[in-house]
Amino acid sequence: MHVVLIQPPEGTAGAAPLRLARKNPATFAPDWDVLCLQAYLKGHSRHLSTCVDCRLFTDLELELEHALNAVKGPKIIAVHTSLTNIGESAAVLELSRRKWPEIRTVMFGQFPSQFPEHIHAVARADYALSGDPEPILRALLDHIDSEKRLQNVPGLNFPGKNISTSWMPDLNILSLPDWGRVFWRAYHHPDQAGRQPARMRLSRGHTQEACDRAMGLIREPLRLWPMDKLAQSVRASSDLGVTDIFLTDPPGVWNEGRLREWCRALNRIYNKQPWGLQLNPGRIEDDLIAELAATRCRRVDFIVPSCDQELQERFGVPFRARTLRHTISSLEKAGVEVFVRLWIGGPEEKKGAVRRAVALIHHLPAAHIVLEPFPFCMDSPLYRSAAADCGASGIDDWLRWTRDPWILDRPEAVWNARAGAEALQKQITGIYRRVVRSPRWQSRRLGRLLKSSYAVQTIREGADWIAGRLPRRA
Repeated sequence: MHVVLIQPPEGTAGAAPLRLARKNPATFAPDWDVLCLQAYLKGHSRHLSTCVDCRLFTDLELELEHALNAVKGPKIIAVHTSLTNIGESAAVLELSRRKWPEIRTVMFGQFPSQFPEHIHAVARADYALSGDPEPILRALLDHIDSEKRLQNVPGLNFPGKNISTSWMPDLNILSLPDWGRVFWRAYHHPDQAGRQPARMRLSRGHTQEACDRAMGLIREPLRLWPMDKLAQSVRASSDLGVTDIFLTDPPGVWNEGRLREWCRALNRIYNKQPWGLQLNPGRIEDDLIAELAATRCRRVDFIVPSCDQELQERFGVPFRARTLRHTISSLEKAGVEVFVRLWIGGPEEKKGAVRRAVALIHHLPAAHIVLEPFPFCMDSPLYRSAAADCGASGIDDWLRWTRDPWILDRPEAVWNARAGAEALQKQITGIYRRVVRSPRWQSRRLGRLLKSSYAVQTIREGADWIAGRLPRRA
């Protein structure tokens, strides 16, 4: 059996982020979970697999048809389904059923794992994988013609079977992605030609930490990949088209001990691949910064869930601007690029959010600042406690959208649904304008530009040119 693993188009964000930086921190890369599933099928089954990334398409229907027709022989379609792109997933399933009614379809990913009680509402899929998809999909492929055996597969859901979810106790039996099977030039970085970044995760599941209360996957237990195994995969990626790797784990995964252990794992393999990660704001010891730099860490994202001190306490990430400023300066001196990502429009935010955000930005050094909409995750602890108070859209609104995703309006993936995405975008834009119009910010930006290597080189070249053209005094 040949499995076609489909990554649907990305869902539209509630509001567009704005960056107070010349560089773009965005990383467009193949989905890590899809690559892991493909690697498992290759290493632990006799079934073939092909990845189709619809995010690269300009005409979904035409190019998806060409991609599926290129796969010969018996096949099954597996669609990676999250919540915010559930309409796009339903559109892919509808196209598959209309053009290839004889091919069976499967849903896997965040939606069927976190909301298994609602999977039958998306009636276009024959099966849904709730839990870790690797062993469930292999069992489905091995016994696809025996409904009696499929009834006993935990985590495999279909009409007529009791809903169940299956999580592995650890990740030791899984396989890491084969980086060489990806056409990396399709994922080039928008600002730098020849750069093909990849995404990777050390963990699966939710940390249950206060700092990650806005993150999803609340029903999935936390498991970690063996660090030595993951470090070997990082090393292998450098020879197969990947230019750098960014670890997208929630900040709560990284404490000081785990970060040092990860650096030791990279040191043991003499890592030469640049990498980055996202952390909670705060102080990092100088010796740990030296370890990060020695293992080729070239990017750190500090996630600030709120500029309100009371909310920072609630998220378990209280920090002082002076401490964060010192940490940023130390990282930059060590050659690590720093992005500070401010989440705007959270459900617990009080009045004065714009003023607090501008004040924090002015207290930080001239680092790269990114203003992002507060993440809207219906499978997060925060949604359970705050959704009713802020009027956020519920699961029924998103399921209603899947009935006809071509025509029905997409629900807004923002917290304050009463005000809407337009108000959130206005708030982000207001912070951006107040900062860029500030003489203090402009002077810091000019100073940073003059200190850059490009500016220094330009000044030296100009001085050499002047020295060569002007006559010297006797």
